[in-house]
Amino acid sequence: MKKSFLLLAAILVIGIIIILVLIDNNRQKIVVSPARLTVAATIFPLYDILRNVAGDGVRVLLIIPPGASEENFDPTPETAKNIQQTKIIFKVGLLLDDWVDILNADAKIVAAWENIEIKEFDPHYWLDAANAIKIAETMARELAVLDPLNAKTYQTNFNNYQAELLKLNDETRNKLSALERRDLITFHDAWQYFADAYDLNVITVVQPSPGQEPTPKYLESLISLAKEYQVKTIFSEPQLSSAALEPLIKDLGLKMLPLDAIGGTAGRESYFNLMRYNTQTIIEGVR
Repeated sequence: MKKSFLLLAAILVIGIIIILVLIDNNRQKIVVSPARLTVAATIFPLYDILRNVAGDGVRVLLIIPPGASEENFDPTPETAKNIQQTKIIFKVGLLLDDWVDILNADAKIVAAWENIEIKEFDPHYWLDAANAIKIAETMARELAVLDPLNAKTYQTNFNNYQAELLKLNDETRNKLSALERRDLITFHDAWQYFADAYDLNVITVVQPSPGQEPTPKYLESLISLAKEYQVKTIFSEPQLSSAALEPLIKDLGLKMLPLDAIGGTAGRESYFNLMRYNTQTIIEGVR
């Protein structure tokens, strides 16, 4: 009886030791993360790239509402209030959205154009999928510095996203390479990066200075170029009014189709959809 009791006690002690070891091993596998990280981006393309790199564990905010123009957006006190918890904000920079610098004094502000060759008078550098890769890489690095416990996650997310962006870049180039006509007239100077990346030619723009209507003399030159290059379409932008352009379109017998540099609206709810939309619109416009 005594031996049975001692054997039972020994088994019980061994069982308790095993349970404690298992609990301790499980504890070692738990990564203690800080409170959910909140980050932000000023415009939709940066926001969409950021949320792909950050992943589901990070709260990502968009500052400029989808469909609003980044060039004449005026932040309000409500805008500042909405981003007070953000630890880092990614902006375009280059005077396009530099107002964000004063909205949250505690957040780190990062211009996303690092390692990108900037073109004069055009800050729309995200409209080249190769540049989107550089933007995503900058974001992954900054997130890793801010949240080193999850650095591997951000790097993995970037690697996966980069592979998809490379496919998008090839897809865009292949679709546009078949075009016989490659000359474009766009509403304003927002398409240099897209044109250069995919071998297109922006011969002129309707609005040479943001927010200023073209002079009669400038319109004369535009009409002359449209005829010389046999342009069939003038590309407007959904965020900007093209009412003043409609008489010109009618007189020249041209089409008007909207290219979208920002997206975030129906059919353009991702960076990929936005690029594909613009590619298809250009194909339709130059046929």
